[in-house]
Amino acid sequence: TDDIDAILDATTGIVTATVAAEEAATLLANLTNATEKDALTLTVLTTTPGGVDAADLVALDGKTSVKINAKDITTDGIEGSAAELKQLVASKGIELAKAVNLEVDAAETVKAADLATILKATTGVVKATVAADTASALNKALKDANSSDALTLTVNDTIVAAKDLISLNGKTSVPIVVNVGAITGNIAEITKVFV
Repeated sequence: TDDIDAILDATTGIVTATVAAEEAATLLANLTNATEKDALTLTVLTTTPGGVDAADLVALDGKTSVKINAKDITTDGIEGSAAELKQLVASKGIELAKAVNLEVDAAETVKAADLATILKATTGVVKATVAADTASALNKALKDANSSDALTLTVNDTIVAAKDLISLNGKTSVPIVVNVGAITGNIAEITKVFV
């Protein structure tokens, strides 16, 4: 990639090349002179545990007009802010694995509606802390979540239907925090909530 960057630096024209596969951060560091006009074929690898920075992939997208192959990233996952992950999954310039794991920065609390876009983009595990809301609102927004996802959920409401809590429990592998005045439902539903 050093040789390619030297060529990129030497011309204002379009450079067409296939670049050796590397981690996203390495490609980004070695292609400082590339622009979105260049036709660089890029493949992103994951060789270091801990996940790929979403910001690096988004930045790489601005270094080539060719769709980037990021399908090697699966269980190691991609981490970033909700905004970065939304931008990444919406990009037509990056091909992600269908089962890539996506993680919103641990320090960020994301609105369920914003997380919906991220959940829809992968069959892999999504990890995030979701802003507190009613059970019905969370269920509606998180329709693409499942029990493999690691969503930290908090339900705040005066009265909540047991069936809504049961449904919500099927959308995360993390115990749900429930702050409600009362839970309504039949005996079977209420038993399922507490057992």
